Parts: sequence; structure tokens; C-alpha cells
Amino acid sequence: GDSRTILCKPGAVYQLSEDADPLNERSAAAILRQGHSIIYGRVNCGPNVARDIGMEILSPRPKITRLFRGNGEDELEHMTVHCPNGSYLVLACDGLWDCASNAEIYTAITQMEAEEMLPGEMAARLVDGALTNRSTDNVTVVVVKVE
Repeated sequence: GDSRTILCKPGAVYQLSEDADPLNERSAAAILRQGHSIIYGRVNCGPNVARDIGMEILSPRPKITRLFRGNGEDELEHMTVHCPNGSYLVLACDGLWDCASNAEIYTAITQMEAEEMLPGEMAARLVDGALTNRSTDNVTVVVVKVE
């Protein structure tokens, strides 16, 4: 389903993907251009996703078109982001992002790194945290350490 990827570098967090949500203006325009409809926030009255691998009616290709520096600005930027050793990529579906911000996940990753947790353990803790915070959506998280 819908997902977001962030990069946690020492001292900074970057959002690497744009959320594909039928209620997002850019996603809605793309859905309508494909000839589909959005009714009550759902594509063709089906799942509330704007892309999903395996669903032929939707585009399976996430658009990595935005880079958010975490400062609240929503500007399209074209730049190269270097991933030094010790950085983490966090890919998660909206069940996590519905109850945690990029900054909160960055803080959690930093704390778990200080506890010397492995990426799989970090992912499990983030899932547990989302469920504890009563996420109402599915929660899938992958954490990758750049080495």
C-alpha cells in the first residue's frame, strides 16, 4: 500500500518520497488523469491507496520526487543526498506515519542506535510503537543501516 521513505543521517532527517494518498492534491490529479474516480477518499470506491504493487488499476511506481528537509517546508528540491555510514533508511506504510512524524521516527532511530539495536529490532520496535499508539491501519516497517 501507500508508503514513505525517510533517511536518518547524523543530525538530519530527510523525507525521500511523496505520500501517495488519494486525498493528496498531486496524487488525486494523477488518479483522475488515469481515468479513475475518487469517492469518499477511495479510488473507484476500492482501497484507500493511490498506488499498490499488484493492483493493475493503480500505478505501482512510487514517485521519489520530493525531498523534505524536515523544516516544515513543502518545496520540491532536486539535489543529491549523500548517505554516510551510520545513516538509516526507514521504509514504512502509512500505519506508522499516521501516528508518528518523521522527526519522531528520527529520534526513535537515534535512541535505538544508542542502545545498539539491530535494524530488524528497530523495525519491530517501531511496529510495536505504532500498534501501542492505536494505529488503525496496517503497519509494516523496514529499517536499513547504510554501511
